[in-house]
Amino acid sequence: MDNELIENFGPIFRELREAKNMSLSSVSGEHFSISQLSKFELGVSDIASWKLFSALEAINVTSEEFMVAVRGYKIEPIEELIMKVFQYYTEKDARKLLNLITNGKENIEAGYRKQFYELTNAMIEVLLHDLDENFEDVLPAKKKLSEYLLRTEQWGRFELVLFGNVVGALESQFLWILGQELIARTEYYKNLPKHKTMINRILLNIILVCLTQKEFDKAEFFLKQAESFLDDETELYERCVFLYYEGYYLFSVNEKEQGMEKMKKAVSVFETLGSINLAENFRNNTEELIKG
Repeated sequence: MDNELIENFGPIFRELREAKNMSLSSVSGEHFSISQLSKFELGVSDIASWKLFSALEAINVTSEEFMVAVRGYKIEPIEELIMKVFQYYTEKDARKLLNLITNGKENIEAGYRKQFYELTNAMIEVLLHDLDENFEDVLPAKKKLSEYLLRTEQWGRFELVLFGNVVGALESQFLWILGQELIARTEYYKNLPKHKTMINRILLNIILVCLTQKEFDKAEFFLKQAESFLDDETELYERCVFLYYEGYYLFSVNEKEQGMEKMKKAVSVFETLGSINLAENFRNNTEELIKG
Protein backbone atom coordinates (compact mmCIF):
# COMPACT_ATOMS: atom_id res chain seq x y z
CA MET A 1 0.00 0.00 0.00
CA ASP A 2 1.27 3.49 -0.86
CA ASN A 3 2.68 5.52 2.05
CA GLU A 4 0.49 8.42 0.94
CA LEU A 5 -2.63 6.35 1.61
CA ILE A 6 -1.33 5.25 5.03
CA GLU A 7 -0.64 8.86 5.95
CA ASN A 8 -4.31 9.61 5.28
CA PHE A 9 -5.55 7.08 7.86
CA GLY A 10 -5.67 9.53 10.76
CA PRO A 11 -7.24 12.53 8.97
CA ILE A 12 -9.81 10.29 7.23
CA PHE A 13 -10.71 8.66 10.53
CA ARG A 14 -11.30 12.12 11.98
CA GLU A 15 -13.57 13.07 9.05
CA LEU A 16 -15.63 9.93 9.54
CA ARG A 17 -15.83 10.37 13.31
CA GLU A 18 -16.99 13.97 12.98
CA ALA A 19 -19.48 13.00 10.28
CA LYS A 20 -21.00 10.64 12.85
CA ASN A 21 -21.14 13.49 15.40
CA MET A 22 -18.99 11.50 17.81
CA SER A 23 -16.48 13.07 20.19
CA LEU A 24 -12.95 11.87 20.90
CA SER A 25 -13.97 10.88 24.40
CA SER A 26 -16.87 8.75 23.17
CA VAL A 27 -14.58 6.80 20.83
CA SER A 28 -11.58 6.34 23.10
CA GLY A 29 -11.69 3.67 25.79
CA GLU A 30 -9.69 0.88 27.33
CA HIS A 31 -7.59 0.34 24.20
CA PHE A 32 -6.33 3.93 23.68
CA SER A 33 -6.55 7.34 25.28
CA ILE A 34 -8.04 10.57 23.95
CA SER A 35 -4.49 11.88 23.50
CA GLN A 36 -3.40 8.85 21.45
CA LEU A 37 -6.45 9.10 19.21
CA SER A 38 -6.01 12.86 18.74
CA LYS A 39 -2.36 12.45 17.69
CA PHE A 40 -3.38 9.70 15.25
CA GLU A 41 -6.05 11.94 13.68
CA LEU A 42 -3.54 14.77 13.29
CA GLY A 43 -1.04 12.46 11.63
CA VAL A 44 1.49 12.97 14.43
CA SER A 45 1.65 9.27 15.36
CA ASP A 46 0.33 5.89 14.26
CA ILE A 47 -1.74 3.36 16.17
CA ALA A 48 -1.58 -0.43 15.99
CA SER A 49 -3.85 -2.06 13.43
CA TRP A 50 -5.97 -3.79 16.10
CA LYS A 51 -6.52 -0.42 17.77
CA LEU A 52 -7.61 1.05 14.44
CA PHE A 53 -10.14 -1.75 13.96
CA SER A 54 -11.41 -1.13 17.48
CA ALA A 55 -11.75 2.59 16.78
CA LEU A 56 -13.63 1.90 13.53
CA GLU A 57 -16.06 -0.35 15.39
CA ALA A 58 -16.61 2.47 17.87
CA ILE A 59 -17.77 4.82 15.10
CA ASN A 60 -19.74 2.07 13.30
CA VAL A 61 -17.61 2.12 10.16
CA THR A 62 -16.44 -1.09 8.48
CA SER A 63 -12.84 -1.56 7.39
CA GLU A 64 -14.09 -1.70 3.77
CA GLU A 65 -15.89 1.63 4.12
CA PHE A 66 -12.81 3.12 5.73
CA MET A 67 -10.53 2.03 2.88
CA VAL A 68 -12.96 3.40 0.28
CA ALA A 69 -12.76 6.78 2.05
CA VAL A 70 -8.96 6.59 2.27
CA ARG A 71 -8.82 6.04 -1.50
CA GLY A 72 -10.87 9.18 -2.07
CA TYR A 73 -14.06 7.16 -2.61
CA LYS A 74 -12.56 5.51 -5.67
CA ILE A 75 -12.91 1.79 -6.31
CA GLU A 76 -10.07 -0.57 -5.45
CA PRO A 77 -7.42 -1.20 -8.14
CA ILE A 78 -8.49 -4.82 -8.50
CA GLU A 79 -12.13 -3.76 -8.98
CA GLU A 80 -11.11 -1.23 -11.62
CA LEU A 81 -8.97 -3.79 -13.44
CA ILE A 82 -11.67 -6.46 -13.38
CA MET A 83 -14.26 -3.99 -14.69
CA LYS A 84 -11.97 -3.17 -17.61
CA VAL A 85 -11.23 -6.84 -18.29
CA PHE A 86 -14.97 -7.67 -18.31
CA GLN A 87 -15.77 -4.67 -20.55
CA TYR A 88 -13.01 -5.36 -23.08
CA TYR A 89 -13.71 -9.10 -23.15
CA THR A 90 -17.44 -8.50 -23.67
CA GLU A 91 -16.61 -6.04 -26.48
CA LYS A 92 -14.10 -8.57 -27.91
CA ASP A 93 -11.49 -5.80 -27.89
CA ALA A 94 -8.23 -7.78 -27.98
CA ARG A 95 -6.11 -4.65 -28.42
CA LYS A 96 -7.25 -3.14 -25.12
CA LEU A 97 -6.78 -6.46 -23.33
CA LEU A 98 -3.23 -6.58 -24.70
CA ASN A 99 -2.67 -3.06 -23.37
CA LEU A 100 -3.70 -4.26 -19.90
CA ILE A 101 -1.09 -7.02 -20.16
CA THR A 102 1.54 -4.47 -21.20
CA ASN A 103 0.67 -2.26 -18.22
CA GLY A 104 0.87 -5.29 -15.97
CA LYS A 105 4.32 -6.19 -17.27
CA GLU A 106 5.52 -2.64 -16.58
CA ASN A 107 4.34 -2.93 -12.98
CA ILE A 108 6.02 -6.34 -12.65
CA GLU A 109 9.32 -4.92 -13.91
CA ALA A 110 8.99 -2.03 -11.47
CA GLY A 111 8.53 -4.55 -8.65
CA TYR A 112 5.04 -3.24 -7.82
CA ARG A 113 2.61 -5.96 -6.65
CA LYS A 114 4.47 -8.51 -8.77
CA GLN A 115 2.32 -11.54 -7.94
CA PHE A 116 -0.93 -9.64 -8.43
CA TYR A 117 0.01 -8.55 -11.95
CA GLU A 118 1.56 -11.88 -12.90
CA LEU A 119 -1.68 -13.64 -12.03
CA THR A 120 -4.03 -11.07 -13.56
CA ASN A 121 -1.92 -11.09 -16.74
CA ALA A 122 -2.25 -14.89 -16.86
CA MET A 123 -6.02 -14.51 -16.50
CA ILE A 124 -6.16 -11.98 -19.35
CA GLU A 125 -4.01 -14.22 -21.57
CA VAL A 126 -6.50 -17.07 -21.11
CA LEU A 127 -9.37 -14.75 -22.07
CA LEU A 128 -7.47 -13.47 -25.12
CA HIS A 129 -6.93 -17.02 -26.32
CA ASP A 130 -10.66 -17.64 -25.88
CA LEU A 131 -11.30 -14.69 -28.23
CA ASP A 132 -8.57 -15.62 -30.69
CA GLU A 133 -7.16 -19.15 -30.84
CA ASN A 134 -4.15 -17.81 -32.76
CA PHE A 135 -3.06 -15.95 -29.64
CA GLU A 136 0.10 -17.40 -28.09
CA ASP A 137 0.07 -20.72 -26.27
CA VAL A 138 -1.73 -20.13 -22.96
CA LEU A 139 -1.06 -23.48 -21.33
CA PRO A 140 1.64 -21.84 -19.13
CA ALA A 141 -0.90 -19.19 -18.08
CA LYS A 142 -3.49 -21.84 -17.20
CA LYS A 143 -0.89 -23.79 -15.24
CA LYS A 144 0.17 -20.64 -13.38
CA LEU A 145 -3.41 -19.91 -12.34
CA SER A 146 -4.15 -23.53 -11.43
CA GLU A 147 -0.97 -23.94 -9.39
CA TYR A 148 -1.61 -20.70 -7.52
CA LEU A 149 -5.21 -21.63 -6.72
CA LEU A 150 -4.28 -25.15 -5.66
CA ARG A 151 -1.59 -23.99 -3.24
CA THR A 152 -3.84 -21.30 -1.74
CA GLU A 153 -5.69 -22.89 1.17
CA GLN A 154 -8.45 -20.32 1.47
CA TRP A 155 -9.89 -18.53 -1.54
CA GLY A 156 -10.87 -14.93 -0.93
CA ARG A 157 -12.22 -12.38 -3.39
CA PHE A 158 -9.03 -12.22 -5.48
CA GLU A 159 -8.95 -15.98 -6.02
CA LEU A 160 -12.65 -16.05 -6.86
CA VAL A 161 -12.10 -13.30 -9.43
CA LEU A 162 -9.21 -15.20 -11.04
CA PHE A 163 -11.16 -18.45 -11.28
CA GLY A 164 -14.53 -16.92 -12.11
CA ASN A 165 -13.19 -15.00 -15.10
CA VAL A 166 -11.65 -18.02 -16.83
CA VAL A 167 -14.25 -20.74 -16.09
CA GLY A 168 -15.54 -20.76 -19.67
CA ALA A 169 -12.04 -20.98 -21.17
CA LEU A 170 -10.65 -23.87 -19.11
CA GLU A 171 -10.30 -27.45 -20.35
CA SER A 172 -12.38 -30.11 -18.67
CA GLN A 173 -9.60 -31.43 -16.42
CA PHE A 174 -8.73 -27.97 -15.08
CA LEU A 175 -12.39 -27.12 -14.53
CA TRP A 176 -13.19 -30.37 -12.71
CA ILE A 177 -10.29 -30.04 -10.28
CA LEU A 178 -10.70 -26.33 -9.59
CA GLY A 179 -14.49 -26.59 -9.38
CA GLN A 180 -14.16 -29.06 -6.53
CA GLU A 181 -11.54 -26.86 -4.87
CA LEU A 182 -13.92 -23.90 -5.10
CA ILE A 183 -16.26 -25.71 -2.74
CA ALA A 184 -13.53 -26.86 -0.35
CA ARG A 185 -11.49 -23.66 -0.20
CA THR A 186 -14.20 -21.06 0.38
CA GLU A 187 -15.51 -22.53 3.63
CA TYR A 188 -14.57 -19.56 5.81
CA TYR A 189 -15.83 -16.88 3.45
CA LYS A 190 -18.94 -18.43 1.89
CA ASN A 191 -21.33 -16.62 4.24
CA LEU A 192 -20.02 -13.16 3.33
CA PRO A 193 -22.67 -11.75 0.95
CA LYS A 194 -20.30 -10.68 -1.85
CA HIS A 195 -18.33 -13.92 -1.70
CA LYS A 196 -21.47 -16.04 -1.60
CA THR A 197 -22.85 -14.34 -4.71
CA MET A 198 -19.57 -14.91 -6.55
CA ILE A 199 -19.41 -18.57 -5.50
CA ASN A 200 -23.01 -19.17 -6.60
CA ARG A 201 -22.45 -17.56 -10.01
CA ILE A 202 -19.18 -19.41 -10.58
CA LEU A 203 -20.92 -22.70 -9.77
CA LEU A 204 -23.69 -21.85 -12.24
CA ASN A 205 -21.11 -21.05 -14.93
CA ILE A 206 -19.35 -24.36 -14.27
CA ILE A 207 -22.67 -26.19 -14.62
CA LEU A 208 -23.31 -24.48 -17.97
CA VAL A 209 -19.86 -25.45 -19.26
CA CYS A 210 -20.40 -29.06 -18.17
CA LEU A 211 -23.81 -29.16 -19.85
CA THR A 212 -22.61 -27.67 -23.15
CA GLN A 213 -19.66 -30.09 -23.17
CA LYS A 214 -22.08 -32.97 -22.45
CA GLU A 215 -20.24 -33.80 -19.22
CA PHE A 216 -23.53 -34.76 -17.55
CA ASP A 217 -22.07 -36.63 -14.56
CA LYS A 218 -20.04 -33.56 -13.66
CA ALA A 219 -23.03 -31.29 -14.28
CA GLU A 220 -25.09 -33.42 -11.86
CA PHE A 221 -22.35 -33.14 -9.22
CA PHE A 222 -22.16 -29.36 -9.44
CA LEU A 223 -25.96 -29.02 -9.54
CA LYS A 224 -26.10 -30.75 -6.16
CA GLN A 225 -23.40 -28.45 -4.80
CA ALA A 226 -25.12 -25.34 -6.13
CA GLU A 227 -28.46 -26.42 -4.64
CA SER A 228 -26.87 -26.61 -1.18
CA PHE A 229 -25.39 -23.11 -1.59
CA LEU A 230 -28.63 -21.52 -2.80
CA ASP A 231 -30.23 -21.43 0.63
CA ASP A 232 -31.39 -17.80 0.61
CA GLU A 233 -34.83 -17.09 -0.87
CA THR A 234 -33.72 -13.60 -1.93
CA GLU A 235 -31.21 -15.03 -4.44
CA LEU A 236 -33.83 -14.76 -7.17
CA TYR A 237 -31.53 -14.51 -10.20
CA GLU A 238 -29.31 -17.40 -9.12
CA ARG A 239 -32.30 -19.58 -8.19
CA CYS A 240 -33.99 -18.94 -11.52
CA VAL A 241 -30.82 -19.73 -13.52
CA PHE A 242 -30.39 -22.87 -11.40
CA LEU A 243 -33.96 -23.92 -12.22
CA TYR A 244 -33.22 -23.50 -15.92
CA TYR A 245 -29.96 -25.49 -15.76
CA GLU A 246 -31.69 -28.20 -13.76
CA GLY A 247 -34.21 -28.45 -16.58
CA TYR A 248 -31.41 -28.38 -19.16
CA TYR A 249 -29.76 -31.32 -17.37
CA LEU A 250 -32.96 -33.36 -17.11
CA PHE A 251 -33.79 -32.72 -20.77
CA SER A 252 -30.28 -33.85 -21.76
CA VAL A 253 -30.51 -37.14 -19.84
CA ASN A 254 -33.79 -38.06 -21.52
CA GLU A 255 -36.19 -36.76 -18.88
CA LYS A 256 -37.41 -34.39 -21.54
CA GLU A 257 -40.91 -33.58 -20.28
CA GLN A 258 -39.77 -32.69 -16.75
CA GLY A 259 -36.74 -30.83 -18.09
CA MET A 260 -38.80 -28.76 -20.53
CA GLU A 261 -41.26 -27.85 -17.78
CA LYS A 262 -38.48 -26.48 -15.58
CA MET A 263 -36.85 -24.53 -18.43
CA LYS A 264 -40.17 -22.96 -19.45
CA LYS A 265 -40.91 -22.07 -15.84
CA ALA A 266 -37.53 -20.30 -15.50
CA VAL A 267 -38.12 -18.32 -18.70
CA SER A 268 -41.59 -17.37 -17.45
CA VAL A 269 -40.15 -16.08 -14.16
CA PHE A 270 -37.67 -13.87 -16.02
CA GLU A 271 -40.50 -12.50 -18.15
CA THR A 272 -42.67 -11.83 -15.09
CA LEU A 273 -39.78 -9.94 -13.45
CA GLY A 274 -39.32 -7.83 -16.58
CA SER A 275 -35.93 -9.38 -17.43
CA ILE A 276 -36.86 -9.56 -21.11
CA ASN A 277 -33.35 -9.97 -22.53
CA LEU A 278 -32.54 -12.78 -20.11
CA ALA A 279 -35.83 -14.49 -20.92
CA GLU A 280 -35.10 -14.21 -24.64
CA ASN A 281 -31.58 -15.59 -24.26
CA PHE A 282 -32.78 -18.62 -22.31
CA ARG A 283 -35.69 -19.16 -24.69
CA ASN A 284 -33.30 -19.16 -27.66
CA ASN A 285 -31.06 -21.62 -25.83
CA THR A 286 -34.05 -23.90 -25.30
CA GLU A 287 -34.91 -23.81 -28.98
CA GLU A 288 -31.31 -24.72 -29.90
CA LEU A 289 -31.39 -27.56 -27.39
CA ILE A 290 -34.59 -28.95 -28.93
CA LYS A 291 -33.05 -28.83 -32.40
CA GLY A 292 -30.18 -30.93 -31.04
